[in-house]
Amino acid sequence: MNTRIIHILSETFRYFFSKNFFRNFFYNIYVGRLTSAGGVARFLLQRKSVKRHLKSQGQEQTLFSSMTVNWLFPFFVGTNRKRVLIRFLEVWPTISCNLRCEYCGAFSPLMKGTVSAEEMIYWLETWSKKIVPLNFAFSGGEPLLHPKLETILDVSRRCWSQTRLELLTNGLLLPKIRTEVLESILRNNVQVLVTKHFDYSEYNEKFFAGVEILKQFGIVYSIRRSDQFWFKYYQLNHENRPVPFESDSCKAWKQCFAKIGVIQDNELYYCGLLGHMIKARQAGVIGTEWDVTLSHRPLTPDCTREELVQYLYQGVLKECGVCAEKYEYIVPQELSRLKLKEN
Repeated sequence: MNTRIIHILSETFRYFFSKNFFRNFFYNIYVGRLTSAGGVARFLLQRKSVKRHLKSQGQEQTLFSSMTVNWLFPFFVGTNRKRVLIRFLEVWPTISCNLRCEYCGAFSPLMKGTVSAEEMIYWLETWSKKIVPLNFAFSGGEPLLHPKLETILDVSRRCWSQTRLELLTNGLLLPKIRTEVLESILRNNVQVLVTKHFDYSEYNEKFFAGVEILKQFGIVYSIRRSDQFWFKYYQLNHENRPVPFESDSCKAWKQCFAKIGVIQDNELYYCGLLGHMIKARQAGVIGTEWDVTLSHRPLTPDCTREELVQYLYQGVLKECGVCAEKYEYIVPQELSRLKLKEN
């Protein structure tokens, strides 16, 4: 049987029989359906203004396709009177990484940097007054590199008491991680997604040593086989530098799974991947070919409720054309390991 089909079936089995499944299932019904009712009514009342905004952007056809892609709009956006409910949100405590994977969507071979805990806490507390994510993920980069990750986890749980929290990590730092971080993960009911990027003996030994730490602490985790499901977020030119695809924006948007908001520099980005591209271009680590991304304007905390709903529903962006129309899966390579071999 095809390895991708086996992986999908195994992950589906793991999800439906995990100990948190029923809690998450009924919570998602409660939050995603019942508390969205007010948001549905409000959105329908605002539909004319939303359609007028989309038409002014030349995107009037994207409204209901956006709803379909995101599991129907009551689940994607709603309200609990004061705050807008969104399906998924992530934050990057650090964009530095201990691995150098080719075609990384975060440009980790090129980007470095860590957000101070105080600054990130300010972002979270500011945006928690406006939005409530059903799922909130700590990504990057490698989030375990942050020196005060446990503080950020504690504040996130305080801001969003019922949100499903998830930590994405390659797991290699877990054997050396401070106990305070593991205790915070357990205390705040953070689910860990460990991404397995490669498949050779030395790497596997380190990877499963990290997984063993999660088992010992009783932390809920799952494993993503990125070594089987790795695809190109960009192309490489003759100088081996990242260049964007030149795709049809609509086709790229329809097949995209990364419609995940991200908070960065206290601004809300419609797409996490687009946020990485913009930051990489602003840092000058990628060339002028990526300038099309710089036209995007993320939301600031002083946005109105209507602006927030319109932003989430803007659908296809011209910037979507920098991504592939169809994912090309590859076997990932670790650039730092290749360099050592060459030397």
